[in-house]
Amino acid sequence: MKHDLRRKTRQVAGGHVTDPPAEDIYSTVAPPEGVYNVFFIAEDNDLDIWGGDVGNAYLNGTTREKVYCILGPEYGPELVGRVALVVKSFYGLKTSCARWNEHIGDNLRKWGWFRSKAFNDVWMRDLGETYEYLAIYSDDIIVASKEPAKVFEEFKEVYTLKGIGPPEHFLGAAIGRVKGPLNKKGSTSTLSAKTSLQNTIPKFEKLFGEPFRSYTVPMSPDYHPELDESPLVNADDHSKYRSLLGSGQWAITLGRIDIQYATTMLARFSMSPREGHLIALKKMWGYLKGHMKGRILFDTRPLDVGEVEYFEGSNWRQIYGDDLKEDLPPDMPEAKMKPVQITIYFDASHGNDMVTRKSVTGILVFVNGSLVRSYCKKQNTVEASTYGAELMAGRIATEMAVEYRYYYRMLGIPIDGPVRLLGDNKGMIQTCARMSAQLKKKHHAISYHIVREQAAIGTILPGHIGTQHNLADINTKQLNGPQTHSKNQQLIFRSVDSGECKGLNPITKETCETKSDQRTVKTTVRSLT
Repeated sequence: MKHDLRRKTRQVAGGHVTDPPAEDIYSTVAPPEGVYNVFFIAEDNDLDIWGGDVGNAYLNGTTREKVYCILGPEYGPELVGRVALVVKSFYGLKTSCARWNEHIGDNLRKWGWFRSKAFNDVWMRDLGETYEYLAIYSDDIIVASKEPAKVFEEFKEVYTLKGIGPPEHFLGAAIGRVKGPLNKKGSTSTLSAKTSLQNTIPKFEKLFGEPFRSYTVPMSPDYHPELDESPLVNADDHSKYRSLLGSGQWAITLGRIDIQYATTMLARFSMSPREGHLIALKKMWGYLKGHMKGRILFDTRPLDVGEVEYFEGSNWRQIYGDDLKEDLPPDMPEAKMKPVQITIYFDASHGNDMVTRKSVTGILVFVNGSLVRSYCKKQNTVEASTYGAELMAGRIATEMAVEYRYYYRMLGIPIDGPVRLLGDNKGMIQTCARMSAQLKKKHHAISYHIVREQAAIGTILPGHIGTQHNLADINTKQLNGPQTHSKNQQLIFRSVDSGECKGLNPITKETCETKSDQRTVKTTVRSLT
């Protein structure tokens, strides 16, 4: 592959016109979920967060592609016209991304870091009494450490760095701090899509030639996109529709989970949207325009779940055998950080799709008081009952519980008790947490036993909460204005107060009292034998 490197305007290779090599040409990056967890760990363990960019990152690697150029007169009369092989990677080659990832990985291992098996490109280093963490997204780096400046001094020995210090943005998210009794520091980090929305909304308004009107909800409670029979949009509006969807998905990645249901439902029609779908999507962006301040708040205190009725079985070994125990990773690092408590809300809207009658699953994962994952998806099967739809959602939530217990153990963090698995269908909770319950439908058997076995092991502690307190509702159906406001006030529009949150101790099974919003809420545990 020949390239002329004599002019700066041609210093990007045309790798897009060459045949792809047999090797893997892509590089892993730290997922947003991994970055959120690094922020939470930092706030929970009094680590400082710094960020920085590596300048001309791809030029550090050594390419394996066969690239040459013919030297020009700027190289002198003795070299002009000669053929020179290009050894270093540069922008535009197909494999430059992978070569950069290898280069920085080799240096990190030399400096004592090791790659975590929890998330791609989240690295750890053992400091004796604690760990420090590092997340890499291409050439952007986030460091959580007691002394992040020393970490970047090591980087400066090899790389050209810029923007070093407490970060203001990462992956398009605006990073801020708020004061409050959320941790020992008296302040905590926040991640927000506000800057991204401020840049994106005017561009879309210019594209459509009109401003977005403000709305109180992301999607009307009476609107079902699957029933829309308005005319199909033209090619130009089809392109705009996909642009709105893509930007909406990115806003969700940056924490705007309040539009996840609307975006997910409208994305099903991205190949052939109708005029009504486009109007609904513009209304969703009008809602974002009027509600820009939503944010992920990293609260390290135990989560106050309100009034919950837990169901615990006994003598599970009669069903699952005497060797019943949690399968721990054999290679997990030594636990040195503060223990965390994981809480998962799950819900399903039965027969939500008016055409196929498939249900929608919604799940929210909290680590202590911090929301770290949001899930919304239409179920693959049609369920004849609410119980069946809730069981499918409970099975996915249980798998996430196992997943997150693995994640945090592989990050050197102990788990405080079982994962609290909270749903609002009492029948489903009882049958999955009580040994004497029986399954009546064969096709539910796998999900049924997945949940029951993890309850028997002690990985999860199923609990029943009232529908009005199930935060996962926001990901399963269209909510009206008051319902949307109520859920948002507990999720991404939280106010920082001075209330102390003690939470439930599921190990001692004692009734705990928590003070929240100047009212006392009692949590009970019911044992079923």
